[in-house]
Amino acid sequence: MLTKTNIQVKLSTILKRIMKVIENSINKYYIVWIIAVFALSFIIKFSIVYTSKALPTDYGGYLRWANVIRGIDVVGKGLRYPPIYPIILNIFLIPLDQITALQLCASFLYSVIAIPFFFLANKVCKNRAFAVMASLLIVFNMFYSEMMGWGGNANILAISFMTAFLVFWLNSLENNHSKRDELLAALFFSLSVGSHYLVAAYLAIFFLVILSLMAIFRSYIQQRSEVIKRTLIVGLIGVLFSFPYINSYKHLLETSALFEPGIMLADQRSLENMIYLLYKNAINIILTILGVVGIYIFATKKDKLKGIIIGALFISACIPLLTQHPVRWVYFWPTPIFLGIIILLETLTTNGQLLRKSNLNKAVAVVITILIFVYMSNSVTYLQETSVYYTNLTSYGLDALRWIKSHTTNDSIIATSGPYRRGGEGTGHNYGWWIEGYSERTCIATCYLRFLIYYDERILAEKANLIFTGTDILKNDYVLAAETYCEKQGILELSVNIGDFYEKILFFNDSEVIITYKQDSLFKNVTLTDIGNKTKSANVTAIKIDYLNEFLNATKEIRISDNSSTIEISFCFNYHAQPTLNITSIVIPIFKSDFVDLTELDVNSDNSTAIEILSPMKASVPTKIQVESSDTISIIPNKGPWSEMAQKIIMYNISQPQETSVIRFKIVFPELVSSSHSQTEYYNAYDLIDSLNINYIMINNNRKREYEWFASDTRNFTMVYSNKEITIFSVHLH
Repeated sequence: MLTKTNIQVKLSTILKRIMKVIENSINKYYIVWIIAVFALSFIIKFSIVYTSKALPTDYGGYLRWANVIRGIDVVGKGLRYPPIYPIILNIFLIPLDQITALQLCASFLYSVIAIPFFFLANKVCKNRAFAVMASLLIVFNMFYSEMMGWGGNANILAISFMTAFLVFWLNSLENNHSKRDELLAALFFSLSVGSHYLVAAYLAIFFLVILSLMAIFRSYIQQRSEVIKRTLIVGLIGVLFSFPYINSYKHLLETSALFEPGIMLADQRSLENMIYLLYKNAINIILTILGVVGIYIFATKKDKLKGIIIGALFISACIPLLTQHPVRWVYFWPTPIFLGIIILLETLTTNGQLLRKSNLNKAVAVVITILIFVYMSNSVTYLQETSVYYTNLTSYGLDALRWIKSHTTNDSIIATSGPYRRGGEGTGHNYGWWIEGYSERTCIATCYLRFLIYYDERILAEKANLIFTGTDILKNDYVLAAETYCEKQGILELSVNIGDFYEKILFFNDSEVIITYKQDSLFKNVTLTDIGNKTKSANVTAIKIDYLNEFLNATKEIRISDNSSTIEISFCFNYHAQPTLNITSIVIPIFKSDFVDLTELDVNSDNSTAIEILSPMKASVPTKIQVESSDTISIIPNKGPWSEMAQKIIMYNISQPQETSVIRFKIVFPELVSSSHSQTEYYNAYDLIDSLNINYIMINNNRKREYEWFASDTRNFTMVYSNKEITIFSVHLH
């Protein structure tokens, strides 16, 4: 008769036999197992990116560099990128179309890393089953799901080469074939350098850290002098092997990249981005802690040298976190962290027990194993989410790119402001890199300047940022006011410089300024856009617009004081008294810009309004609006809902205005960053478009102000292509 205890014993025996069979199979046929891991990863990843039609921004950028390798250089600056990935991408482009080649190449690179990582894990694990688990972790993890979502294909290629470098470098430190292994380690070191800048920087930091740790813990390292000698030899040969890539690196001397990554340049928003991957999923935090514990155990109880090396890998990824782009360095965590996890797991399941009771060790090992497989499963779901989130080019955008390639000349210059999405004001390069890579045309696109490392790219991006801000712009180092002045509208947008980009905060709309008059016992409304006959004058300190009508003249003036974070907007209404006409009220509302959030709005007794604004990039902007008027004015706050569709936040109402009424707004922004203010400068978008010889402008239809501006100004722009998402205008200013 089977008792409960007997059943448990039999199940335990069966489970042990199954595990033993799997373990023996892995140890004997480990090549087959690692190929299976690669194949599983490749199939899953390709199916996700193919079905989601993932086309992130970086894919377009990679096509640009692949084109340069083939002699198609639309920018004319040569190859300013490490060449290995563009060369590999060109191999995929031989039999495949551009989109399929990008998707297949990405799936391949994010899977092939399983092979070198298996051999690296096998250097620290006695049981190859744990090395296979490590290879599964490296291809199914949140960090790389995030990176694959935005398209860090060159990054993962460089990390794969770096992993292979670590394998052969460790071989050179522990066996008699040091010359062969040293050369192979140096070769893969150089391939890492030839694949991505950040990996090259990481390796430089790693060599400094590991040599420092070897000096500090010299008493714990056997044959320390020989180890340091071989490490220096590998590094030196690796640098020599990297000489073919020196041309792509010399361009960095022309960039801000050597100055901006300095320690403590990170701001609050960057630091929040740094921990994004950690709080995105709590398992990330748990596994990171477990990995650090495993590294410590390995260094103190097993192999001091290898433990120090793995610790150096983690420390080298932490040192650059306080830079302008801290999140980029988090992608180097998986290598040391996952090595630490499998070390911990193997320690718990072998005779070298960590905890006092054997059953407790097994229980903890089972929990960690379950956690790992839940984590890997979540990483697949997360890849699906990120593939959708980072896809900035839809099928409609791709159709527009095809039109550009087929219907424009090779020397055409296209300007674009990019997709319509939160934080998208400064991401015109999401379209721009695709225009240059897929359509093979020069593009001038808006951009957050921190995304660009070359000065010439930043100069063009700054001009594009101004072009798409409005037709007439006043700015100093801190604030910007832009009036979109054309036939059918007048929209004044106010912006604050947050880091390297003027984020739009508030705006006034002419079509929403309601002037009510009574004539023949009837109440009628007109707006500033109805008045017509606009005339404009501008200088470096102010923009002035006159609206003329047979019974009413109105003037709007925008001014920014030098060395000030204050923008002044004044409206002057002067109506011609007629026996049958009486102006009864004037209403001027203020709106929040797209993707801006409000957290507080208070009207004070002195006719001032205090509002708390969250910019599209979630920077807090406490703002004060002071209003003065020659008439009695009432302030009506709109208490909500403050959704994207309900943008009106406050109205200023004058009842029974005088024959000449003046209302003046003084909008005071805080100084969010330290800035040396310059004198106020004036720019005209038409002059900028003309000076840059722009031939076409590509607009996302949901960017309403821009779309209506170009669509209404038929004297200077003609619509030549349109679909549900994208419209392209030809320019005829020249």
